[in-house]
Amino acid sequence: MKESCKQFQTDITDYARGAFQYIKDYDALFNHLRTCESCRTKLFGLEELCYNLAAADGPSKEFQQKMKELKEKFKDGPPPLTEADKVETPLKRGIALFQQQKWLEAKQQFDEAIKTSPNDADVYYQRGLAEQKLNDLNSALKDFTYAIELDPDDADAVYHRGEGYSQQQKWTEALRDFFRAIQLNPDYTEVYKERAWIYYNTKQLEKALADCEQVLGREPVNAKAYAFRGAVYLAMNQPENALPDLDKALTLDSSLTEAHYHRGVVYLYRFHQPEKAVPEFTSVLAVTPQREGAYFGRGTAYYLMNQLEKALSDLTRAMELNPTNSLAYLYRGLVYGKLNQTDKAIKDFTKTLGLAPQEALAYHNRGVAYRVIGEVTKAQSDFKKALSLNPEFEPSANELKALEALVLYQEFEKRLKEIEKKPEPVWLTDRAAPEKDRIQQLEKKIETLKEQSEKEIKILKEQVKSLTELVLQKPPSYLNPATPFFTSGTDSPVVPFYT
Repeated sequence: MKESCKQFQTDITDYARGAFQYIKDYDALFNHLRTCESCRTKLFGLEELCYNLAAADGPSKEFQQKMKELKEKFKDGPPPLTEADKVETPLKRGIALFQQQKWLEAKQQFDEAIKTSPNDADVYYQRGLAEQKLNDLNSALKDFTYAIELDPDDADAVYHRGEGYSQQQKWTEALRDFFRAIQLNPDYTEVYKERAWIYYNTKQLEKALADCEQVLGREPVNAKAYAFRGAVYLAMNQPENALPDLDKALTLDSSLTEAHYHRGVVYLYRFHQPEKAVPEFTSVLAVTPQREGAYFGRGTAYYLMNQLEKALSDLTRAMELNPTNSLAYLYRGLVYGKLNQTDKAIKDFTKTLGLAPQEALAYHNRGVAYRVIGEVTKAQSDFKKALSLNPEFEPSANELKALEALVLYQEFEKRLKEIEKKPEPVWLTDRAAPEKDRIQQLEKKIETLKEQSEKEIKILKEQVKSLTELVLQKPPSYLNPATPFFTSGTDSPVVPFYT
């Protein structure tokens, strides 16, 4: 960045902080704004923020007068260029092409500029920006590094190198550069935004929250910053703090899909209000129709609202967009279970286990499905597996006890049938006529056995009745998964607010 831009942007940072330390050389400011569109846009866009941050009596008269003069001079666009301004250089052409988003052409001009100015830090910096836009991160990092070697105090070059490292997920290197950029310019808002994103990705949520505070302290009407802080609060399991931030973000900018997405997550998984979650996910899908997580969230909400056909459609679409989303298969299995399509439910639970072998709920729900269709042995195996993964999982323990009772019932029923069978009578012939007392003993024994059998039959019938009520009339007890915070797979939980 040129020295004039550095000084000017330091001054407008003072504006943003409410200090109103005015630029002493007004003519130099005017000349700079005449040729620098970036700084001109930044200053005029800052006016409203200055009013918001000023004291109760509003911004000072001096500030108002300066802004009035500048607006008057620039009301018809920048004043005519001087002869010196009109001199074409590769650097100027490159910057103009960059502003037109012609990244490759801009880089080619910066290549030419380096040939004539090989020790100009700004040329390497500008080429690094173009290479970054072309997604040539390795080349961009080399140019930013060389720019820093030529000008170690260039906060912009340090920041953009850190941004490049962040894009490569080299968090340590990125954080090192961001710390340095803040040392050079403590009010460099973009650095706090980037660093918050890295802290979020590395689960350093308290630090991410602190950087969000830094951003909002400087940009109190930044809708994306509120949306991002809401996502951080959500990750910290503080939905009561997340929701106001998400509401604020959408008040400032109702088109923010990430704010709608995370508000849907809050309503669905934290406040258990699926009817409120549905329109949030629908808003996301209206803008990003390929958003797998929104289909999954809305499908889950429809399932909880017992709108099973809609749930089936959304969950299937989520799986089409991301076949590795194990939770989508799990929830669709639950939908099939409610629709009494047990075979399909078993297939989806089995698919879940193929993607997430340690998912105890998949074993439990598949065990329930097997019980429903009478596959007792398979059901017992699944409940035992669920308990091995989670020994404190009471639903599987109860299901296992019920199946053990069912096995006993089946054994009792078999025994009952055996008891009720009457043996063939044994007739005595004259040739085998026993003694009289021997006959009487046998008759007495037969009576005793008959009485015992009748008692045993009565007991078994009572047990069968009890077990029938316990097991045969027991409805399927499918269990919903523990409320997932974000979906698995490719759907990003949050998009950086600086994009």
